[in-house]
Amino acid sequence: MKRQRLLILGLLALSGCAAAKFDATMPTDEQRAGLQYRQLSATEKESLRRSLVTTLKDPDAAQFKWMPVVTNPPPGKPIGYCSLLNGKNSYGGYTGFRMFFALLAQNSKGEYDRGEITLIHGSGGGITFGVDNPDAITNELTERSCAKWGYTDLSAAN
Repeated sequence: MKRQRLLILGLLALSGCAAAKFDATMPTDEQRAGLQYRQLSATEKESLRRSLVTTLKDPDAAQFKWMPVVTNPPPGKPIGYCSLLNGKNSYGGYTGFRMFFALLAQNSKGEYDRGEITLIHGSGGGITFGVDNPDAITNELTERSCAKWGYTDLSAAN
C-alpha cells in the first residue's frame, strides 16, 4: 500500500511538472486559430522517427501514423505535435496505436528533424510501453495538450 501511494504521488508530481512545461509552449486561442498545417516529408518522418523513439522500451519496433504538422510555428520555439504510435510492451506484444504528444523543433532549413515524446495516451504515467494500465492524469494531459495545438481528431493519421 505504501509503495502504491508513493507511485501515485510521484506520478502526480511528474504530471504537474509536465503541465507547467507544456503551458510555456502552448499557443493562445488566437494563435491557434492562425496555425496552418502541412504533411510531413518522408525525410522529416524518418528524422522524427529516429528522434522520437529514444524513450521507448523497444525503439526498433515503433510504428507511426503521422498527422500534418504546423507550417508557421512561433519563431525559435518548439511546437506541439500529436499523432499515433504503436509500440511493444514489456511482454513483447504490440499495444495498439495510441495518441502521443511530442515537442518538435526545426532545423535551419525549416524541416522538422528532432523531437521528444512527452506523453502517450494510456501509458500508465510513463512514456514507455512498459506499463499497460491507462492513467487518467496522463490521458487527460495528452488530450488537452493535443487539443491546444489543434489535434482533436486523429482519424486522418497515416
